[in-house]
Amino acid sequence: MARVHVDTWRAAYRDILPADFLEALSYEARTQRWRDNLAQAGPQQFTLVAEDDSGEVAGFAGGGPERVGMQGYDGEIYAVYVLPQHQRRGIGRRLMDVSAHHLMDQGFGAAMLWALEANGRARAFYEALGGQLIGRKTKVVADTPQVEVAYGWPDLAELVSAGGPVTAFYTLGADHDPDRSSHPAPQRD
Repeated sequence: MARVHVDTWRAAYRDILPADFLEALSYEARTQRWRDNLAQAGPQQFTLVAEDDSGEVAGFAGGGPERVGMQGYDGEIYAVYVLPQHQRRGIGRRLMDVSAHHLMDQGFGAAMLWALEANGRARAFYEALGGQLIGRKTKVVADTPQVEVAYGWPDLAELVSAGGPVTAFYTLGADHDPDRSSHPAPQRD
């Protein structure tokens, strides 16, 4: 997961964030951050891991309760990252689908997410999935002010889509270690 996180940031934000910041990202630091995040995950939070046919982690998504008080949205997708070599194969769409299912199973009816305004590829992806532009804010990332835009799905059922070429999804939480050997049995789709 740490490799996916670092490598997708380096690819997606190459022309958005400072090069020295992106180069300084490390797998080791991100691994520790993931261990901490998973250990502190709340009961309604989830992390999904998508593997390709060879069993390698191709992407991940996470979500849970909405965190900033966005009116009309009780759920949030915190992150969706897919390695560049696995993009445009339906994995991101499937991660969004399974995330929507998880949120609905937790009783959430609507969800939103944040994306950097300058990340046109991500924005086009969320818009293609029916995301509606519902807000914006400025956030400092790597010592540079960045505008984030919020996309929302007022009815999570609209986000649910069919199928995708992902071998398995693993759901991680506070009771799971990000080490691959401790994953629960895969949920085959």
